Amino acid sequence: MYATPPQRTHPVTPLLMAVRVIPPLYLGFLVIGIDFGDVVALPGFVVAGLVAIAASAFVAGINALAWLKLRYYFDDDGDLRVDSGLLQRQARRLQLSRLQSVDAVSPLVARLFGFVELRVEVAGTGDSRVVLRYLRKPDAAALQQEILTRHEALIDGDTTDAVKVPALVPGVPSVEHTDVLATVPTGRLLGSLILRTTTMTLFVLTVVFVTITVLAQGWAALGLALITGGIPILAIIREFFTYSNFTVARGRQGLRLRFGLLQTQSRSVPPGRVQAVELIAPLLWRRFNWVRVQLTVAGTQGEGQQQGSTVLLPVAPREHAMRVVSEVMPGFDLDDVQWTPAPDRARLRAWVQWRFLAFAVTARFIVTRSGRITRRIAFAPHERVQSVRLSEGPWQRRLGLATVSFDVAPGPVEVVAWHVDIGIARPLVNDQEQRMLATHRLH
Repeated sequence: MYATPPQRTHPVTPLLMAVRVIPPLYLGFLVIGIDFGDVVALPGFVVAGLVAIAASAFVAGINALAWLKLRYYFDDDGDLRVDSGLLQRQARRLQLSRLQSVDAVSPLVARLFGFVELRVEVAGTGDSRVVLRYLRKPDAAALQQEILTRHEALIDGDTTDAVKVPALVPGVPSVEHTDVLATVPTGRLLGSLILRTTTMTLFVLTVVFVTITVLAQGWAALGLALITGGIPILAIIREFFTYSNFTVARGRQGLRLRFGLLQTQSRSVPPGRVQAVELIAPLLWRRFNWVRVQLTVAGTQGEGQQQGSTVLLPVAPREHAMRVVSEVMPGFDLDDVQWTPAPDRARLRAWVQWRFLAFAVTARFIVTRSGRITRRIAFAPHERVQSVRLSEGPWQRRLGLATVSFDVAPGPVEVVAWHVDIGIARPLVNDQEQRMLATHRLH
């Protein structure tokens, strides 16, 4: 596989990175209350703006020096090399055979000028992630496609120069074709956020809090109550901006997720990296047969995200969601699952949700179910289970119950069979251990 000459990100990168710091600097100077009234006859807010611009110019200069030191290229082995560092030089090599994800993100300022940043993450310990800021959209798409194609070639074992890898031609968009599998309408997204259990609970608590506050302390204390009442509204706005225009498409290297209003993200879900899947159905969603689908993806960690977390669909009708789930977990059919429910005595341990606790074992998957107000169905292939644990609390031992945990890679999805009859739990653990041993022998 051929090497490429060293390249830089776009020359406007230092300016874009400096522009990002102007708003927080401006607000900071306003809060501090800078007053140059004795020096210049200008209002404080004008002085704060000028100081913020001057500080951002200094930041732009530092970023420009760092930008001159940054290079990225592909070596003869097909891996991505990134050289960077101003005071301390760094030479990093990302083994594309261990690629976990390559995502294109468009923060608001960069998006306004047609730029994106590319986030490349590989499996490994420590800092196994590189962020390339900023590239023109066509150049970022071409680089993203080249990384995915090289990864595919390395996985297939073809590392010769004959491998057809699209060249990085500035201004030429990616040639990858995708088939749209699902979209999330704006009305459905907004409705789901309002009807979510946590949101409705916060609204109810806010109404109660406001009523008690007004009755006990009068209208003067209403301001604080309204501030606390704004928490659920802010939560809705944040998630609405995050998951607006959500699209799931099928690409040559797996599923492609694109979403975001102020900051757009293009995220890839490579085949074979999904460790577990969870379907979440809050109480008020079930009237519309809606579910949320989230994944644990090995090794990925987005900014502000839990490790391994990827939302495959923020909200969708169940039948639509299962069609998309079949792309990452082929062969799984929820309607064919034969549940083993928790015994009746489990009501003494989990009196709210005991009727909905269950697990199932199929030829390829372990499946668990829990929750009464918010229903959760989690499942994982047997080969993705890294360990299995049986635990018994004092109360469980008196009732002859046990909890069986099926550990997968770190992430938001927990595959746990709660309050299983102890006579079933121990054979279940032994069966999973045998499946794990068989999987290891095959590999």
